[in-house]
Amino acid sequence: MKKNRLLLSVLCFLLMLLLIPTSVYARTAVNTDHPASLSVVCRYEDRALKGVVFDLYKVADTDSFGRFTLTDAFSGYAVSLEQESSAAWRALAATLEQYALRDGIAAVKQTDTDESGTASFGDIGIGMYLVCGQRYEDGNFVYTPEAFLVSVPGLDENDSWKYDVETACKGEGFTSQPETTTVKVLKVWEDSGHETNRPEEIEVQLLRDGTVYETVVLKAENNWRYTWNDLSTDHVWSVIEKTVPDNYIPLVSREGITFVLSNVYNPTFTEVEVEKIWDDKGYENKRPESIEVQLLRDGEVYDTVVLNSDGKWKHNWDGLEAGRDWTVKEKSAPSGYKSGIKQT
Repeated sequence: MKKNRLLLSVLCFLLMLLLIPTSVYARTAVNTDHPASLSVVCRYEDRALKGVVFDLYKVADTDSFGRFTLTDAFSGYAVSLEQESSAAWRALAATLEQYALRDGIAAVKQTDTDESGTASFGDIGIGMYLVCGQRYEDGNFVYTPEAFLVSVPGLDENDSWKYDVETACKGEGFTSQPETTTVKVLKVWEDSGHETNRPEEIEVQLLRDGTVYETVVLKAENNWRYTWNDLSTDHVWSVIEKTVPDNYIPLVSREGITFVLSNVYNPTFTEVEVEKIWDDKGYENKRPESIEVQLLRDGEVYDTVVLNSDGKWKHNWDGLEAGRDWTVKEKSAPSGYKSGIKQT
C-alpha cells in the first residue's frame, strides 16, 4: 500500500503589473538575465517628499514563464503568492513587512527619495519585491509609507515585459497628531466547516518600530480581541501573529486603529492507495468475488470501498487532508484466509 504521497500544487502563472496582480500572459518569455530597475515615487498630496528611506526585500524569484518561487529569506513563512484581489495583495505586503522587521531579514537594497520624491533602485534581479518605507518626519509633518509588493519586470499596456518599473507608494500623513494612540487587534478565522482545526488560543505580538513590545493571548473567551491604550505616537505600531497554526495562511490588514489578523484554512493534501495481494497459489478458486476495505482517518472509518478483479484489486483516494493519520484495513477477512497489512 502506498501512503501519504504529497500532491505538488502547480504554481499559477501569476503576473503583476506594478501594484495590480493580473493573470494575463506576456507575448514573450521573461528574460531572467535582463538588466532591471525599480523607481518608487513618494508624494503627499502635491508635495514631493525628499529623504524618505525605503528598504527593498526580494520575496520571490521569477522564471522565464513568470512563475514565482519564494526566496530563502521568506520560504519559511506560511504565505501564499496566489492572491485574487488588490486588497489581498496589500494584506500580504503588510504581513511580510511585519515578518521582515520582527525577524531581522536583511534588505537587499536601501535608498532614500531625491528632490523629486523618487527612490531609485538600479541593477536589481528579476523577481517579486517587497518595498517598505520608514517613518518620515519634517517639522510637525509625519508620514508613514504603506508597504507594497511589485513585480520586476511588469507588464505594459501591450502585454509586453517592462524591465524598468516605476510606481508610486501610498501612506498616511499628519500635520498634527495626539501624543497617544490606541491599537486594537481582531482575529478572524476563514475556515467554515473546519472550525475544529482551530487552536484553542493564539499568541499575538505588538510591534513597536518592528520590535516585539508585548505579547498577548487571544481565544474564544475574549472574543479573539485585544486593545492596547495610551501608546506613544512617536513610534510605528503594528501587530503580527507569533506562530501560524498548521494548514492556515495568515494575512494582516488594517482598518483604522484595528489590525485584522485573518487565518485562511488551506490544508495540503495527500493520497492513499490500497492494493489487495492474494497469497494463495493453487487455491485461487477459494477467493471471494470482492472484498470491502475501509479507509480510517485518525482511527475512525472515513470511507469503505469494494475491491474486485475488475478494478485489479486496487483503489486510490486522493484529495485527503494532510496531517491526518490515514490507515487502511480490510473490513473482514474472507473465510479460510488471514489478513495482513504491509505499508510502503
